[in-house]
Amino acid sequence: MLTLPEALKREALRESAGHRTFRRGEKYFNDEFVHHFELKNDCLSGTLKRSISIAVRILYDSKERKLRCTCECGRAGSTSICEHAVALG
Repeated sequence: MLTLPEALKREALRESAGHRTFRRGEKYFNDEFVHHFELKNDCLSGTLKRSISIAVRILYDSKERKLRCTCECGRAGSTSICEHAVALG
């Protein structure tokens, strides 16, 4: 069973997000959109800022072995992780 830190490794993120979303999240990170992050237990929280600030939490469900973001995409029940999870990870 993976832990949150293992699920946040580059290859695990790439596999979970898919190529396009992974590249977008990587760009967010490289363009310094990540302004703050904190890892506690099975939750990674952070703030990303582009034109507006967005505070998100990345949760890890160890039973289902998947990451979930509290952004609009994550709340809509997307089956893959979003660019926010990639950027924070």
